[in-house]
Formats: sequence, structure tokens, C-alpha cells
Amino acid sequence: MSYKQRFQDSQGTAYYKNIATKIDRDMSKLRSQVETSPTAPRRWVWELIQNARDVHHNGGVRIQITFDSQTTPPRLTFRHSGKPFTAENIRYLIEQISTKEREKDEEGKRKSSGKFGTGFLTTHLLSEVVEVTGIAKEPDLEYKQFSFVLDRSSEDLNGIIEAVERSTESVENLDELPIFTNYQEGSLNTEFTYRLTKTTAVEVAKKGLKDMQRCLAYTLTFVPEINGVEILPNQEMFKNSSEVDPLGDLVEVVTISRSSQLENPSGKNFHFATISEGFTTIAIPITMEGEKISICQLDNELPRIFCDFPLVGAEVFPFPVVVNNP
Repeated sequence: MSYKQRFQDSQGTAYYKNIATKIDRDMSKLRSQVETSPTAPRRWVWELIQNARDVHHNGGVRIQITFDSQTTPPRLTFRHSGKPFTAENIRYLIEQISTKEREKDEEGKRKSSGKFGTGFLTTHLLSEVVEVTGIAKEPDLEYKQFSFVLDRSSEDLNGIIEAVERSTESVENLDELPIFTNYQEGSLNTEFTYRLTKTTAVEVAKKGLKDMQRCLAYTLTFVPEINGVEILPNQEMFKNSSEVDPLGDLVEVVTISRSSQLENPSGKNFHFATISEGFTTIAIPITMEGEKISICQLDNELPRIFCDFPLVGAEVFPFPVVVNNP
């Protein structure tokens, strides 16, 4: 065997060891946050919603979250109707590489917030083993449905490398799989399933969902690409109603609808008075009764700063409105 061949053989080993070292470092940090960080358990849901927004179709993206506490173990499933995965997307998810883009749109806004990096890692507070199902599509290739297990449970480098290799092997045979002929744009084709086996996982799930329900109407106000979020089994739906009414020369009123089995069928709509300049928007919750408009008090646990999504921890910022800037 030549030196050249030995260098080539070692390249793959070094590559996977580098990936495993990063995953091990990040997972060790994450495990320590379960008990010590008050904000970490609230972040997982926003990372998943943000990733879904980043792959929205022109018509937007819809999201469904199912929290089933009656199964053994309890299970949380996150589905969305975003674009199919590319081969690069799948690889970056398996190897935990951020796909954060620096490109900007015609208005100067960054096109995406990034996915599958350390932000996505926070979802492993629910489970260190995630079942991923989705649709793969490259411009010159057919649609293929895939599934694999993303396993971050090992605490040694060799175990992590083996888990990464298993995930990779699960999707390397996409060419041999039958063509997926049932793809429909707008269907909930992407799914992440978390089995809540750890004692802390159910509490993490509840904290994230509670934070989402507190902040979601604001998020839909600031992020029109999200059409709506459905929460099961209560069939609670937050929906971007696309209603924007002028209130004077500068202020607009945005309406977000909410329906729930827990309440009367009409649910409860959220109204926000907003004003924007450049990329910055401020929002104030209001109630409307005929021509009478009243300003509502902000929830004490509501972050006052949003980067499209709530900046968890910013609820102590002493400001009487919510400020958003992507």
C-alpha cells in the first residue's frame, strides 16, 4: 500500500472523527442545560418552526404538532408542508452542519435563519433519538420517500461515529427505492418523531408548547410565510388570517385567528396594532369592540424582542411593546 492510499484511507476516518467530536461537545453541553438552563427547554419548538419556515413554498408552510402523553413512552411528532429535502439537506441533518445562508433577498433580508446546526440540537432535549421521515427531490431526479433514525444517544466518539454511519447508510440506497408518485405540494410530507423516554422529556415538551402558545400569535404576525400551526390532540389551531386593516396613516391592525376544542367553536382572535419602518416592526396587543379599541397588557413571560421568532430570555427587557427585527 502506498502513502497516497494511506492518506486517502485516513481522510474518511478523520472526517467522521471531526463530526463526532463536534456532536459530542454540543450534546455534552446540551445535557448539562436540562437542569441548569431555564430557557433551553423553551427553545426546541421555535427551532423546529423556524426550520419549517426556511423551506416554505411560495404559498407558505403549515405545521402540525402532536403531543401524545397517553402512549408508552409519550411521543411528540412535528410535521410540516415545506419543500422536499435535497441530498445536501439530508447529509447536513445527519452530520449536524448548519445550512445557514448569508444570501439576502431583494429587500436585503437574509433568506433563511439556518437549520440543522446547534439550534436544531436543542430538539434533542425531547429525545436523543429522532425518527425522520421526508421526501427527497433533486431538480434532475425523481421524488423518493425516505426515513432514518438520527441517534445522538452515545457518549463516546466511536458510538457517535457508528450512529452517523448508520443514518448515512439508511439513505444511500435512495436510487434503488421506488419513485414516490403521491407527492403533493402543501401536504405534511416532513415528519420528526420524538419518543419521550427520559423523565425530563415530558416536562421539556410541556414547557416548549406552553411558550409557543404564549408567543405564536406574535410570530404569525411577524412571519407571514407560516400559514398556520395545528396542535393535537386538542385540535387547537393558530392561523394567519391575512387580515391587515389600516388604522390611521401609519398603524395597521393584524388579526390572527385561534380555534380550539377546549373553548367555543369560534375560538379567540388576536388583534395587534403594528407599525413598521425598514425591517423593524413593533406590535401592541389590542381588543376591538365596534369602534372602541383598547390596549391589552403584555404577558409578563412574553419576550419583548423577536428576531422573527421570540428571543427567549428577553421577557425581562423593560419595554411596553414587542419589537421585531429579523
